[in-house]
Amino acid sequence: MKSLLVFLCLLPLAAADRPAIPADVRPLVELSRSAPPEFAADALLRIVESGRVENPEVKRDLLEQAFQLSTRARQPVRRIPIPGSTVDTRSWYRGSAMRLGLDALSLECRAIRDLLLLDKGRARELFSNVVKPPLDPLSCEEPLVYDLDDFYQTLQQILSSTFTSTERDKDEHVQFLTMYLDRIAAHAELAPAARVIAALNLTPAQLEVAEGTFLAKLDGMPHDDRSFSVAVGPMEQAVSMLALAVAHQGLSTDGLIRGFRKYLVVNLTGVRCGDNVGAQARSSEAAKVVEWFDTEFHGEAPVIKADEAQPASIDTSAKVEQYWQSAEAKQILTDGKALRFTPQDRPLSAAERNTPEWKQALTDFLTELESWKASAEASEADYFHQKAIAYEALLELTAPGDERDKILSAYVAFLTGSNLQQESPLEWFWHAQDTVQRLRNTGGGDAAKVLAAYKGSGNVVLALYASLEEIAPARPSFAR
Repeated sequence: MKSLLVFLCLLPLAAADRPAIPADVRPLVELSRSAPPEFAADALLRIVESGRVENPEVKRDLLEQAFQLSTRARQPVRRIPIPGSTVDTRSWYRGSAMRLGLDALSLECRAIRDLLLLDKGRARELFSNVVKPPLDPLSCEEPLVYDLDDFYQTLQQILSSTFTSTERDKDEHVQFLTMYLDRIAAHAELAPAARVIAALNLTPAQLEVAEGTFLAKLDGMPHDDRSFSVAVGPMEQAVSMLALAVAHQGLSTDGLIRGFRKYLVVNLTGVRCGDNVGAQARSSEAAKVVEWFDTEFHGEAPVIKADEAQPASIDTSAKVEQYWQSAEAKQILTDGKALRFTPQDRPLSAAERNTPEWKQALTDFLTELESWKASAEASEADYFHQKAIAYEALLELTAPGDERDKILSAYVAFLTGSNLQQESPLEWFWHAQDTVQRLRNTGGGDAAKVLAAYKGSGNVVLALYASLEEIAPARPSFAR
């Protein structure tokens, strides 16, 4: 019965019971209801964050709707590319799309952080009902790793601002913290969790409880070198912060030091991914952390010897799909470069790009581009990313006028007709948004015309995004 009551409390208000939405944003709210859940949630959050809504009850209702929509987002958690990832690869574009923050966990946390400004108790209640997705160990072939920073930053804000003095006297905030520490399941959670503990100004007794729970999870981490080798870099600073907090309360840091040493040795001597060891390593973070431990942190614990950092065996490396590899893609790349550079790789001037010969080459290239089909590439996503890159480059390259208008029309038709918007909506949308950001950063880029084309495209997401830009422009960090 209790769980049913909690569920009923979390349901958004019925339409008839909701407070009135201001007239200037009401069309956007209505349009968002036709969009996929991640885009609808983002729209409602941007409307609230724009400051256009003043009534606290309206804000709260929109945030609660956004939270509920967030739980239905296609992507459960943010993933980021491993260090050393290069542009023009499948993993780079997938990771770039994740930067939009439109995965379920990021959107839920964003809604909760916004709600903290209005209703701290309700924000904590919603956070308690966030279901962290499974974080299974990753294979060495996986080029993307988990990113849980948003979740733990939100946890820290909940712990810092929502517990009353009475609750704190009863250690309820510590119980809340240890409940989440006990749920740690992945290497990517360790550094942000340690930072949360260090930042909370706990009493010695409280800190001992939190540190003990953290060390138990550190000791029980499943082996996952793909995740470990990325997470270990941020661990250096996080563990340092935690050690300072422990020492500041007059407690011994020996347990933390030895627990971290064991964590390093266990993972360094396990099965390592081929691109994490040796001269071809994408990142030397693990080696740097070992050096830091031995020179600055080990205290009374022994340094880590060479044989304690030798892998038991070496597995495969990350599987990275390079773009522009098919015959069709290579030809597109070659012909596209010819529109931008001379055979000597000198950029063509504006005057050189205003000749009849150049304009004919542009027309021929557009015909070639439009005839390029998805069947030529390994996946729909690979085809979409490469073709979108070509269109975006042409929009940047071409001066305002009939040629650019023709390219823009073809590009919007390509976006609206792509199957990727159903298969991987974030990857699809990233290009639409990135195009606007890139043109805004280019003199004479005419981003407004792109937004107008989106608005009239007949595509709900593009139209919603274009309308949002009028009241709440996207953050520049979304650009390349």
